[in-house]
Amino acid sequence: MLDRTSWLGADEAQREGAWRTFLAGFSLTLGNPKTIVFFLAILPTVVPLNQMSPIAFAELTAIVIVMLLIICSTYAWLASAAREMFKSDRAISRLNKTAGAMMATAAGLVVFQH
Repeated sequence: MLDRTSWLGADEAQREGAWRTFLAGFSLTLGNPKTIVFFLAILPTVVPLNQMSPIAFAELTAIVIVMLLIICSTYAWLASAAREMFKSDRAISRLNKTAGAMMATAAGLVVFQH
């Protein structure tokens, strides 16, 4: 069961340093299997790599970096908002009850479908 202290680990991340935290998140994003599939399978069908110039490669790299920064910043903002929302014991209690009800519902569906 989650308690209030489980959500308050951001102070430790701030002590590690912003650059180290950024690099950890960026490497996690690049190691994502969906990202790897995109760059290895989908991107070559959309962008003809044999006709790509160094300028086009730099443009594409800049676009990818900007998009990753926007997406990761949005995730970080949403996580920060969720952290603020779950600081109260009442919110944690409500979250635990909701999660328990969802698991009980899923268990009931599994039992009655078979």
